[in-house]
Amino acid sequence: QSLAALAQDLPTPADGRLLDLGDVLDAAEETRIEGLLAESEAATGVTMEVVTLTDTARYGGAGERLDAFAARLLQAWEIGAPERNDGI
Repeated sequence: QSLAALAQDLPTPADGRLLDLGDVLDAAEETRIEGLLAESEAATGVTMEVVTLTDTARYGGAGERLDAFAARLLQAWEIGAPERNDGI
């Protein structure tokens, strides 16, 4: 499968810095994590996104190593400053 085809299966980027597709966080935890991510970005200039999933298969990641799936998601979402390649 091509990279473009694989990217179509990925989840849509979050409106904020957190996407809890795995539904593992309660509202208070989500708020706390969003705040920590915002504080970190303000202090360092580095953008971080947090994604929870129950599995990667439904997003085109069947049989794919988790680090490879995460790298593909990072690239597709264009997280971070391209000139610094610093998204996490």
